[in-house]
Amino acid sequence: MKADAKILLNEFIGGTQGVQYVIPVYQRNYTWKKKHVQKLLSDIKDLLDGKTNSHFIGSVVYIITSEVFNQREWSIVDGQQRLTTIFLLLYAIRDILNDRGETGLAKALSTQYLENVNAQGAYKLRLKPLVSTDEAFQKIVESDFEDIDKTSLIYTNYSYIKQTIIEWLKDNDINNIVSAINKLYIVYIQLDKDDNPQQIFESINSTGETLKASDLIRNFILMNKVDKTQTLYYNNYWTKIEKNLENDSTKMEEFFRFFISIKKFDLISKSELYEQFVQYWSACIASGEVTEENILFDILSYSKYYAQLYLSLSIDGAERELNILKKIKSNMPAPLLMEFVRLYSDGSIDIKQLNECIKLVNTYLIRRHMCELDTSSITRLFPAVLKSVMNACCGKYANIVDVLKFYLVNQTRNKGSYMPLDNEISDNLSKKNAYVLSHTRTFFDIVEMSAPIEIDYKNLTVEHIMPQTPTEYWQKVCGVKDEEYAHLVNLIGNLTLADKGTNSRISNSDFATKKKELEKVGKINLSKDILASEIWDKRAILARNERLTALFIELFPYFSSKNNYEIKNSFPITFDVGETQASAIIYLDKSVELQPDSEVRFCETRDKQSQKMLERYLENGMVKKVADCYKTVKVISFASISAATNFVYGGTNNGWVCWKDEEGNSINDLVRPLIEETSNK
Repeated sequence: MKADAKILLNEFIGGTQGVQYVIPVYQRNYTWKKKHVQKLLSDIKDLLDGKTNSHFIGSVVYIITSEVFNQREWSIVDGQQRLTTIFLLLYAIRDILNDRGETGLAKALSTQYLENVNAQGAYKLRLKPLVSTDEAFQKIVESDFEDIDKTSLIYTNYSYIKQTIIEWLKDNDINNIVSAINKLYIVYIQLDKDDNPQQIFESINSTGETLKASDLIRNFILMNKVDKTQTLYYNNYWTKIEKNLENDSTKMEEFFRFFISIKKFDLISKSELYEQFVQYWSACIASGEVTEENILFDILSYSKYYAQLYLSLSIDGAERELNILKKIKSNMPAPLLMEFVRLYSDGSIDIKQLNECIKLVNTYLIRRHMCELDTSSITRLFPAVLKSVMNACCGKYANIVDVLKFYLVNQTRNKGSYMPLDNEISDNLSKKNAYVLSHTRTFFDIVEMSAPIEIDYKNLTVEHIMPQTPTEYWQKVCGVKDEEYAHLVNLIGNLTLADKGTNSRISNSDFATKKKELEKVGKINLSKDILASEIWDKRAILARNERLTALFIELFPYFSSKNNYEIKNSFPITFDVGETQASAIIYLDKSVELQPDSEVRFCETRDKQSQKMLERYLENGMVKKVADCYKTVKVISFASISAATNFVYGGTNNGWVCWKDEEGNSINDLVRPLIEETSNK
């Protein structure tokens, strides 16, 4: 790295014949607003008026990406905005000179600062036109203002600069103005080939607005490459990725997080995203099996899958389930579902299988939501489920739907990530305040999806039939008061869809009036049984509550697999009771192998059989005595978990409870049922 302080025009721009400054294609959005330009011009005016002798305008960081004879390419790593604005300033002076008939001076300025005299073609210009504002900049370069986009920042800033200089010329000549500009100076930093421009860019920008991981990823992919490669990658891949993700930086970051989670089979945190992406990219390239374009094509493909699941794109034949998924508004299953869409896109599964998989995930999510189960317990679930499904299928996906059932439901039954049974759904909907449940509206919308209607559901909200505010009329009709009224009024059986205007007009009206107004809303499926009722009391609300609960269970039925897709026939387990720690393996035949370096407790109450076994193992060297316990030296086999537990701890203990699986759960919860299920077949 080389750094020095230089006078901007005379030394950096004017003294670099043959160089073309290239703004990296991924940073070619010109963003300087009028206030930034005003500040620069104000500083130049101070120089012009003699208030200051020099002025520092910042740094320019660049790396030489191409150097052949008199045609050199310097890629600007940092300082793009100020450098572009300085060139607009110089073009404005050139055009003023031409307007005044001083074409000789205009030509001299162009030769000194704006053009490479001996260069040909694209290298003729010192600053390569900006892609995102290419046309406006190019027209300024060519002094062609007939069809220029006068709303672009490039043109509005150019125009403002030009008018300001014209004002200055009332009291100064052009030489004074150029001399003042020549008193601006910068610190330039030239990076060597061994320098990491991405790291330097991050450091320079670390004190400003925090860059999102997607910005850092973009720079990592495109930085330190010749402009031709940057442009190819940017146009063929990056802009298409941005388009799929609606040019939204937050969605971009979210997408990349799920993309890496798919590759790692583990949910990546936002703070780890950039580092994990760099590791993934570097490992792929180091393998020699894929190229950078292969990786970019893969990212582009997955961005489409994400957009089909959660954004504006769709999949023919899967519209209903995708619509429901988007209504549920949970991106937690994104890694799992994006990979399923990839399998469909590759022809590995058909549209029926894809639909079923999305439907299972929808059912799993909305059942948990309607029971208000904690989402933290499933935050990291889906990448792990994906890994298990892919391992179980092993490239053959005929039974992928059943495999998903097994890992999503069978394997989570005794964990916090379980899916509620029908009785839990019924119990919750008979007690919960459904009005505040976020997915009551989702459920209602799905009910209405089965029959197209003439009204716009965007104008509808979830509303009460019996009003929230108890009145004498409604308390009498319903036959309840106080706490019971407060409970009944928010049950799902007392809710329907209505537009806000209707609700405000009839909020506390009697039932007959409410029915008349609800009829005006349209043919709402949810309101049919309300309109058919003669009275709206406790009995009617509870009856409708049961009907809607049954309908919910019908639309989102409980599922599970009758098969066991765990490919292993053994389970690593650990013993951690008191100060005794041991590790073992339990097999499907219930036999146990105690592993070396496991602790065996000193115990005076050890039974005779266990004591004799211990003495024998001490004698033949399979167990050794240490400071405060015994330790196994070799693998010791037992016919049952009880025998192993008795030996390790002494006395009578329930081994199924004392030993834990890999996730720290008692093996009685999951391992034992799997073993016994297999042994019964």
